[in-house]
Amino acid sequence: MQNRYGLEASAADHTLLDLCGTAGIAFVPFFAIAGPAAPGTGDPVHLTENIDAAALRLSPQEISSLAATPLPSYPHPGDPPN
Repeated sequence: MQNRYGLEASAADHTLLDLCGTAGIAFVPFFAIAGPAAPGTGDPVHLTENIDAAALRLSPQEISSLAATPLPSYPHPGDPPN
């Protein structure tokens, strides 16, 4: 899933991100620096790279290695300081 997500993310955006994580759905953040814009690419080379990435398959060993790697914990923007 690719959605707009950045510094201005709302509580609803954080909830969606958490729900995707719980459901095992990849959430690809997209943040348009220059203002509102649709996610995607207008570059044919980048499009080809994106399509090629969809065919990527990891070995069981690679998956195990990734699963054993602890994820960093970052606060959501807007969360109160510790």
